[in-house]
Amino acid sequence: MGRNNANFGTVTTVGITNADGVKVLQRDAAGLILDCSGTAAAPNAVAGYAMAGTYRKSDGALYRNTGSITSCTFTVVGTVGAGGVALVNLAAGITPSHIVKFAGKSTSEIDADAAVVISAVGALAATDFAQAQLVAATNVVYVTKTVVTNDTVTVTLSGNGGAGTIVSYVVYRAAA
Repeated sequence: MGRNNANFGTVTTVGITNADGVKVLQRDAAGLILDCSGTAAAPNAVAGYAMAGTYRKSDGALYRNTGSITSCTFTVVGTVGAGGVALVNLAAGITPSHIVKFAGKSTSEIDADAAVVISAVGALAATDFAQAQLVAATNVVYVTKTVVTNDTVTVTLSGNGGAGTIVSYVVYRAAA
């Protein structure tokens, strides 16, 4: 019994810079640019780019041709690199309800009042909430309450922590 083979065209790896200053990485069988990269803004209104072809900018942005083969329109589909992932680029099903705004550890202190006060400049009493965990303490104590006020996180302990008391904290803000 023989095999049926289908020819879906040829993809050519190129690696040369074209007249637009774009490094062409792949072309399809018709010679249209499938994948390319560069340091400048993505080309637009130029012929020769395959529909749904990609342009990778050196800053990490990824673009897709939403135009035609006679007049490309590269539209950003995401960035990876400096700036990271933005909430606006996430699908509704994976958008978090809250994001981490601040996190860290308090400086070691001699806790004599059952409270550790942490400076968190930018924390907002009206919208933020925090979680805290005891990292170190001389006495046997535990976290009873964590309160966010403007620019401050106050962690209340079950008793005086003593010398070397340290707490870790995370401040969350609603992802709007």
